[in-house]
Amino acid sequence: MAHHHKSNTAVEGDPDTGHSRGMPGRPDEDRLVERAAVDRQEAGLTAGSQAQPARIAPEAHIATWTQRLLSEAPELSPEQAMGFVHDLYFAAQRALDREVWEADFERDE
Repeated sequence: MAHHHKSNTAVEGDPDTGHSRGMPGRPDEDRLVERAAVDRQEAGLTAGSQAQPARIAPEAHIATWTQRLLSEAPELSPEQAMGFVHDLYFAAQRALDREVWEADFERDE
């Protein structure tokens, strides 16, 4: 059986027509600069901004809010309070992550 080999142009398509089969073309330099500026702003790294403080571990937040909940509702057991705060914390984090993902998707469209 004979070996058939397509040329790179046949496999990749014609880059001048936009009908390539490979990876999408790299955005032009102006678009890259604009996107980098948006990413920096969203990350809080705009010009003149101070470095962001280190993130606090979720466990520290959970412990703090568990104590606050127990001070407001002393009839709860510490395990109930911690379970509630844990579930609420991670549900809120998932909601925030989803908002970020949707914003990224909309920006990329």
